[in-house]
Amino acid sequence: MPALKEISFWNRKATAERIASNFDCYDAIAAISEAARKYHGLHNQYTILLGHSFGGLIVERSVAHAINAEMHGHADADRSLPADLILVVNPASDSVLARQMISALYSRRTENSRPIFVSITSTSDTATSLAFPIGTSLAATTKGFNKVPPPGPEKSLHSEREFYTSTPGHNQMLINYVTEKLPKTIPSHGLPAFETNLKHNLVGDVFTLDGPNGSLELWHIKRVSAVDVPYWDVSVDPSIIKNHGDLWNERAEAMMAAIFRIANPKLNRYAKPRAILQKPPDFNRLQYRQH
Repeated sequence: MPALKEISFWNRKATAERIASNFDCYDAIAAISEAARKYHGLHNQYTILLGHSFGGLIVERSVAHAINAEMHGHADADRSLPADLILVVNPASDSVLARQMISALYSRRTENSRPIFVSITSTSDTATSLAFPIGTSLAATTKGFNKVPPPGPEKSLHSEREFYTSTPGHNQMLINYVTEKLPKTIPSHGLPAFETNLKHNLVGDVFTLDGPNGSLELWHIKRVSAVDVPYWDVSVDPSIIKNHGDLWNERAEAMMAAIFRIANPKLNRYAKPRAILQKPPDFNRLQYRQH
């Protein structure tokens, strides 16, 4: 029942945070990934880690440990992350860690690299756009917050409360991609959008969705921010993902297949290189610190 879900919000969030803060969770994810890599061989596998809702929170926080370890030289680039692509759908996590991760990647000049972490959120997901801010605002009344800058060249400072009470997919300071429908269709030639997106390289982060009368709609994952990092925070049109739990419909699956190909150099010879994280930050990009 929706009402019961809203009432139990805080307990479920606290449970997810407790699991995510325990390194045992990351160790378990890493062990599963390592087993898959050994089974398939280093050059024949491409692993994906996917989390939804509070599972997205757990995945994000577990992966943050790995990204931080690679940035500081504590892990090799080919083994640091528990998967080659991390995908979270309608994550029910606050934006504090997302801001920190995007800022850290921005400071290391990771432009023109393929995504390693993709967060996709429907604009019509009321669980994360309405219920989440209500639930976290109650807890925020007893907390103190610093003034922090958003990622990128902007010099303004904002209360960290704005990040604590919003999810990455509904925080306009963090969203760096949107899905945009293009005014054009192409014939399907008998292939549904899911298979088309897996088998064909479309130019410029364009993907297809099934349209009427055997046509394929063209959509674009369009960057809308000056912050070009391998953490994609994508705001998704509600015609693709209708609500919080609507992640396994055909249109959503087709879009995820496109992201898989965009980021997978084993399928896509035009995929951008992986970001080099083991380099010192550009302190000019870290000029504006918290107050």
